[in-house]
Amino acid sequence: MRELTLELKKLLRNRIIQIVCLGFLAVAVFDPLSVMYEDFDQNGMLLRDIGKNPFQFLLLTNSVSWGNQVYNTLFWVIAVLLTGMLFFQEQKSAALTCQVVRMGHRRYFASKIFATGLFAFVSVFVILCVNLLVTCLVFQEWHVFSSYYEYLIPREGTFAAALYQVSPLWMMVGYVVLNAAALALFALFALAMQMVFRFPNVYVAIVLPVVILFLLSYYMDTSPERFHYNIRMLLQPRAASGLTEILSAQDLAITFGGWAVIDAILLFLGVRRRREVV
Repeated sequence: MRELTLELKKLLRNRIIQIVCLGFLAVAVFDPLSVMYEDFDQNGMLLRDIGKNPFQFLLLTNSVSWGNQVYNTLFWVIAVLLTGMLFFQEQKSAALTCQVVRMGHRRYFASKIFATGLFAFVSVFVILCVNLLVTCLVFQEWHVFSSYYEYLIPREGTFAAALYQVSPLWMMVGYVVLNAAALALFALFALAMQMVFRFPNVYVAIVLPVVILFLLSYYMDTSPERFHYNIRMLLQPRAASGLTEILSAQDLAITFGGWAVIDAILLFLGVRRRREVV
């Protein structure tokens, strides 16, 4: 427990993580505010046509907003930077050896892995919940159902439809949890890459996992048989309503389970490779 606390404190103090989280938080707060001002205050037509139901304007849902575009463009970069590049920095100095000697090999790597995944999940969850809160405060017309709102209702058979049937808010929270979990998985993927490979510099350590994740996502997009397991599609609420394909709960479970297995294998290989530290 003490080792985990120390790792979490290091992540909190990390400058890279501070910049990423503060930037992400700024996007989460200002995106719904800017949409309200630019699209509604300056164009009364939108107010009459689509209303102000908050279900339509969550950052994850509003695909035409600048915040959504920033988030989806930088998705893989955010995942990699949520590691803080701490392990890479420690292995480049004597810090890694000192900590392994002090904590023990098993405790050090267990705390490092658990802290990275936990921190990534909690930080993204909190930031997206802030966006959800601001969206609900700015747009309060829950009982206004425009034609645009109807277009966003998930198709029957999708995993999102089951959440929507409970309530639109429940669906919004569900996607917040899914995005936080996905970014935590990919942060662990980036950490595993730092353990498995000895990158020559921090830029390669950042760029290579981003490129690999992007190419894997692109590959899943190139075939109808694989499309259902493209996690980037599963994380977007608009995919549940706008696509002809039905993204089911089974697709969601297989995809997240598959990425969890990939992370577990890479982390296992990374920990084994670092046995020679002491």
